[in-house]
Amino acid sequence: MCVQCGRPFAWRKKWERVWDEVRYCSDRCRTEAKREARKS
Repeated sequence: MCVQCGRPFAWRKKWERVWDEVRYCSDRCRTEAKREARKS
């Protein structure tokens, strides 16, 4: 589940080495989370 939007997402080949660290489903969600963190 994506931390930002709450949507489920699937395993991707490019994430195979860091799968345990993946928190966001997309670059957009990652940047939105960083933007919200800066506002707080």
